[in-house]
Amino acid sequence: MNKQYVSHRFRLKPTKEQISVLESWCHTNRFIWNYFLAANKTKYESDKKFIFYHEMATSIPSLKKEYIFLKEPPAQSLQGICQRLESSIKRVWQTKSGFPYFKSKKNGDMPSIHIPQSRKTIQWNKKNINLPKIGWIKWAKHCPLKGKLISTTTKYEGGHWWTIVLVETNKQKQSIGDNVVGIDLGLKDWVVTSDGEIFDIHPNLKEKEERVIKEQKILSKKTKGSKNRTKQKIILQKAHYKVRCARTDNAHKVSAAIAKQYSCVAMEDLNIKGMMKNHHLARKIQQVSWGQLKTYLTYKTNVKLVDRWYPSSQLCSSCENKQKMPLNIRTYECNSCGVS
Repeated sequence: MNKQYVSHRFRLKPTKEQISVLESWCHTNRFIWNYFLAANKTKYESDKKFIFYHEMATSIPSLKKEYIFLKEPPAQSLQGICQRLESSIKRVWQTKSGFPYFKSKKNGDMPSIHIPQSRKTIQWNKKNINLPKIGWIKWAKHCPLKGKLISTTTKYEGGHWWTIVLVETNKQKQSIGDNVVGIDLGLKDWVVTSDGEIFDIHPNLKEKEERVIKEQKILSKKTKGSKNRTKQKIILQKAHYKVRCARTDNAHKVSAAIAKQYSCVAMEDLNIKGMMKNHHLARKIQQVSWGQLKTYLTYKTNVKLVDRWYPSSQLCSSCENKQKMPLNIRTYECNSCGVS
């Protein structure tokens, strides 16, 4: 059996006192991020070197003597911030992404609380979960948790508190039999299977995206630094969150429907990052979230990637005759055998 890592997302229902504690932990995590980011910038300006995880983590105990509030959150949460900062710095050269930036309280930056623990420390039942240093918190446990606990990540998003529980399972995928399907990913029709079944994007996604545009326009007219602008930011964040939920919900439902019907799925190995450089199609490609669907299918069933240069759309399914297919032609009519 192959080991798999599966994350489950549950909504927390903390009390006012627990919310106050969680918020203070997030603020402390933001302080650690900004402190070591500033230290890294100073180190690079003087020595052209960076401070990495081991040096950051070993300096936390001495920092706790200077800043007493650092003793409040779990120590592993602060170490997790150091790991993330190290990864962000290394990613600058690996993927040529931008350098990490300072997190701001005004912008609503709330770093998550990551706690890698064993099952003995973190416990749960149907109604509550027990987190270190805070105790039992009510949650909406909508599915069973099976496997070895790896970590929990608590975060604030969309006006609610959430916890993501990562578990390691030995779930074995079903064997590849004759029940194989090919799927084509597109913009007009989101997913089209080789059996002729068509799946579209979330029906309310366009409406939710228009709401984001509307709230963004309202935000642009607010005075910078005002309380009304801060309130509008929260409204905009919730609108963005609903868009993400719609995409995720639809991707889960479609991937589950395909995985239940077929033991193996063949799909094109698309260069999504390269396609996003087309400014005329970038927004539409982001809307359909092909990468998210591919990720969900990968752990729900067997996925075989087809070479992106394989001319599948130009080949006849009956006689394998090859002919050109411009984008304006939507129906394949074979010049050799007449199959349509």
